[in-house]
Amino acid sequence: MFEGKNIGEKAVASQLKMLYTTKMPVHPAIRFTTQQARSVAGVSPEAWRHWRKNLSYFEAKKGKAAKFSMGEVVALCAVKDIVGHFGIRVTMLSASIDQIFQASAPMSLLLLQDCSFVLTPASGRVLKVDQITDLPCSAIVIRCEHFVDQILKATFQNSDEVHQKNLPFPPTAIMRGSS
Repeated sequence: MFEGKNIGEKAVASQLKMLYTTKMPVHPAIRFTTQQARSVAGVSPEAWRHWRKNLSYFEAKKGKAAKFSMGEVVALCAVKDIVGHFGIRVTMLSASIDQIFQASAPMSLLLLQDCSFVLTPASGRVLKVDQITDLPCSAIVIRCEHFVDQILKATFQNSDEVHQKNLPFPPTAIMRGSS
C-alpha cells in the first residue's frame, strides 16, 4: 500500500486511521419470513390468524414481505408459551405483548440470552435477569434463555455438518493442451 513512497509516520498513521474508521457496509441481520417465524415458534396457522387480528404490532407485518427479527421470534416463542401452557388469551394481554415485541425487535439473541419478559396487565418490559427486583403483585416473568436456544437449534441445526454426495464418476486429472 505504501511501497515506493517516502511517507512520514504521521501520514501513515492518518492513512491507517482513515482505513480503520471508514464505515464498511453492514450485512443485514438474519430475518425470518412469517412461515419461518411460525415454524420456529410452533404457532399454528389458525393461532397466527387470530393473533394478527388481535395484536396491533402485527398490523405492519402483513403479506409475503413481512420479515421478523431474531428478537421478534423470541417474543413470538414467549407468547406461544404463555398461550399454550397457561391458557391466557392474547386479547387479555395485547398491550403488554405489543410492548415486548417492540422492545425485543432490535435486540440480538446474545442480548436476549440473559433477559426476561415481564408482563403485567398494563405493560410489557424486557429486563436483564439481575434487574428484576420490585415486581407488582401480579406479573408474568418469562426467561428468554430457553427460546434463544430453541431458535439457535432450529436455525443452525445442521450448520456444522456438511454433507456432500459422492460423485457418480471418479475424478480424473485433465492436462492442459492435450488433444
